[in-house]
Amino acid sequence: MPDDSLRHLFSFLPEKKDRLACSAVSKRWFSLQLDIVYSKLTKSSSQISPRQVSRNLVGPSFSDLSLAAMLIGIDSDEILTSLSLVIQGSPFQSNNYQITDVGISMLTGVCTRLRAISLCNCTMIDNIGIACIAYNCSLLERIELTNSQLVTDEGLILLVMRCTGLSSLSLDTCRNISDHSLKAIARYSTNLKSIELVNLPLVNRCGVISILLNRIQLATFKIDSINLSDKVLFSSPQKWSLTKLKNVAVKNSGYELTYKGLECLARLARKMENLYLEGFEFAISFSGLMQILVNCHHTIKSLELVRCIASKSISLSDFCPGKHNFPRLQKVRLEQCKNISNEFLLILGQACRHIMEVSLVEIDSITNQGIIHFMQNLYHADMMRKIEITRCAKIGNPSVWAITRACGSKLKSLVIRNCKLVTDRGVSVINSRCLKLINLDLGGTRVGDAGVQQIVNAHLFHLEELSLRGCTEITDASLVAIANTPFLISLERVGLSGCTGLTKKGLELLESMAYELI
Repeated sequence: MPDDSLRHLFSFLPEKKDRLACSAVSKRWFSLQLDIVYSKLTKSSSQISPRQVSRNLVGPSFSDLSLAAMLIGIDSDEILTSLSLVIQGSPFQSNNYQITDVGISMLTGVCTRLRAISLCNCTMIDNIGIACIAYNCSLLERIELTNSQLVTDEGLILLVMRCTGLSSLSLDTCRNISDHSLKAIARYSTNLKSIELVNLPLVNRCGVISILLNRIQLATFKIDSINLSDKVLFSSPQKWSLTKLKNVAVKNSGYELTYKGLECLARLARKMENLYLEGFEFAISFSGLMQILVNCHHTIKSLELVRCIASKSISLSDFCPGKHNFPRLQKVRLEQCKNISNEFLLILGQACRHIMEVSLVEIDSITNQGIIHFMQNLYHADMMRKIEITRCAKIGNPSVWAITRACGSKLKSLVIRNCKLVTDRGVSVINSRCLKLINLDLGGTRVGDAGVQQIVNAHLFHLEELSLRGCTEITDASLVAIANTPFLISLERVGLSGCTGLTKKGLELLESMAYELI
């Protein structure tokens, strides 16, 4: 039968499953189904208002045939506007199990209205595939390229020249992308609001600076493993106008970038709301950090420091109550930061009047006394919604008592994880002070059956998740108490991995009660 006749017959198939079944008969029928998909999408775009849909393909391997099957499964009244392809297997698989330029060409030829596309570990796609996206998807607004080793400056420059409406761009481990691409982005992507540059060995300071100099509407700026220095940031600040920059994340940028360069950046981005710093070893001082925050003290909402080592210990003499005041700071996260002491927590409590979330991870220099003083100095302790203290060796029961006393009435999430000094006595106050908890994590502590019994007897009607992972002192008696309590009416998930005192019978009891064990 001629192709035209078959194509006409297939066009009467109303259901997706029927079209998919026909496409599996042979390569010829498969190709005809694709022709029908293209013609139906073209016809629907001109006659009716199509429904926008998105597709996320995540798995160990995909091929061009996978994309074709996905396209056949799209209804005639649907239009694909967002696509995410994530290959979780080895990036060195056979070409028969990879998405190639052929698949991207087919996809973009049919789905010309794509506005967002994410390609992760699609290592067989090169400049030809990027060119297909550039020429066929002129409406593209967001693109993410991860581990795209074959994509070079030539392909990316063509993309930004053709897709001038790009508002979000993420490049991660694209080893053939250099400053030339960034300069083209700075020139052509006039609507760019978010850029993320991660592990690009050919990108240097000039490319990053060209973005900051020319894209004044930039709202999110994230760099990871990109060499940046104070000298470049100080080079021509009079030309900069980063009034819309709200989110800044800088990771592992080498030893040439210190708090002085960040202070310059903060002075130019006075409306910055979120600051994330990681990997600054001996490059942060307390006065420098405070000056960064002072430059945007009316807008800063979130501060995260990960693996940042202060040049010296912080003392109260460095704190100026009138100058160091951050009325909008709501979230503070400190992880693996050395020279962060009890005095810093005391200063934080005095300077932040509306803090709602605090996370302390692996801060061995902080003791119970620091937590107590922090809670006592909080101006609006009742606004606190989440507290996390993880792997802090000197934190024990007095810290739990201070937290629940100061902000227990409104607290939604309490995480005291891997703090070996916390025992049943510490959690005994939760049942009377933290009645609005949704998440409670006591994993890795010395809480036993008595502590669990006190928790399940509390009126924690809103508790949805209880984690006791790594609590070696609990037994099946705790599971019986959880299963029989009339108060935990919202409880859905219970974390019990690593609890060596439990038996299979006890775990089966909770499973029979429809609890999800995590």
